[in-house]
Amino acid sequence: MQPLTLARYHAELMRVGAEKFWLTLRDRVYWRSLYTDIRDYVAQCTVCRQGKADTHPLRPTLQSRQIPDEIFHTLHVDHIKIPKRTKSQKFGYILVLLDALSLNCELVPTVGTTAQETCATHWIMSLRNI
Repeated sequence: MQPLTLARYHAELMRVGAEKFWLTLRDRVYWRSLYTDIRDYVAQCTVCRQGKADTHPLRPTLQSRQIPDEIFHTLHVDHIKIPKRTKSQKFGYILVLLDALSLNCELVPTVGTTAQETCATHWIMSLRNI
């Protein structure tokens, strides 16, 4: 009698999911394993499996970053735009240099983001540290 009841109500309710199916059916009928029977029935319903797409996003695989062997072997370079700039302020961007091993971060103000200016700024910084 229980499988017939589940089949009939599931078709009548236009094949709703297990939770809505249980919320509707719990007021009309009762047996001890009603919730698990509903959940199993909906999971095994071939019409539901074919018609309802899996909307859960795929989990990306976790990847650990490769740690270099020596300091300053790998540098990450990026620019950050200064949001509000006054007329007297000369610099519009910040050059961010990040060492991959030590995670040491250097922030250098720059006027623009061209490759020439980035290299020049980096070169001047390296000369200062010698």
